[in-house]
Amino acid sequence: MDFFDYCRQNTGELNDGGDIYGRKYELPPIPKDSPLVYKDVDGYTRISTAVYLDTFYKIRQDLIDEWKKWDEEHTEELEQLEGPRLFLESKGYKNILWETTSPPRLNVIVTHTAEHDLDQEMLIGEYTGLKDIGECIHPDLFVIHIHTGFDIRGGYTTPVICESKDDCIPLYTTPAEEIMEYCG
Repeated sequence: MDFFDYCRQNTGELNDGGDIYGRKYELPPIPKDSPLVYKDVDGYTRISTAVYLDTFYKIRQDLIDEWKKWDEEHTEELEQLEGPRLFLESKGYKNILWETTSPPRLNVIVTHTAEHDLDQEMLIGEYTGLKDIGECIHPDLFVIHIHTGFDIRGGYTTPVICESKDDCIPLYTTPAEEIMEYCG
């Protein structure tokens, strides 16, 4: 799967009620040649989440495949965000938020709590392989869950484990106009 597929993944989330606007996974597939920045039907400048992720991140299918096997072996009921964290910890990675908050609480960045121009919400976990987390300037890996449902409390994709394509990437909170400047 690629980011375009993940942005339309049917999560089968039962508590995601939907409404007249439907769910993201019910929308048509996103064309691969879609622009990074576009005007939505209401005239707002938006960033295509699929194109943003495809432009700046590389999916680590090898780690996703390893995680799936690990997840099958760990039959205890884990919360959606805990499985990927525990898997990556078993491989020597540390979750940056989990390690730097006291007491540890949330291990992901929740995009809907910040202002941004993306057209879909995400949960983003940042991981480093450094032993001293205080030295971490740039995460080595990201675990991203893309929201494809209607109700923000549910309807997130399976984990997408990925890495950035470059050491310097624009954050999800970067305004659309600055994203365009970054891309040239």
